[in-house]
Amino acid sequence: YVYNFAFAFTISLTATVLGSQLAFLLARWAGRPLVERLAPVNLLDKWYDMSAQKGMLFFMFSFMLPIFPSDVMNYVAGLSALSPRRFFIANLLGRLPGVVLMTAIGAYGFQLSLGVWIGIAVATIIMFIAWRKLFGGRS
Repeated sequence: YVYNFAFAFTISLTATVLGSQLAFLLARWAGRPLVERLAPVNLLDKWYDMSAQKGMLFFMFSFMLPIFPSDVMNYVAGLSALSPRRFFIANLLGRLPGVVLMTAIGAYGFQLSLGVWIGIAVATIIMFIAWRKLFGGRS
């Protein structure tokens, strides 16, 4: 392996969050005409409507759950009324679980203990349940 877990995690999280912030700012600066060239209009409309109701929490959960198109979420957030600071918080907190998991797999392969895999499964189930409670299961 090239890097240890801590260094790889830092690089991955920084790059992921920075890339998302740049996409957010691009959408904010260029507006909907450019974003419609980068993402399907039906997805933009669907996610924009949902995000308008829940704000920062919506984006945090959308980054945690692997069922959402992250690139589109960045653009939708840029078009929304969400401040760059609040998007950064949602972005950072929402990306943490996935980056930890991917970095751990990269650092240790699939040699993680059964307890770790069970913890990952339980955390994923909790996130899906929280999503359904907060957003009524709409996706």
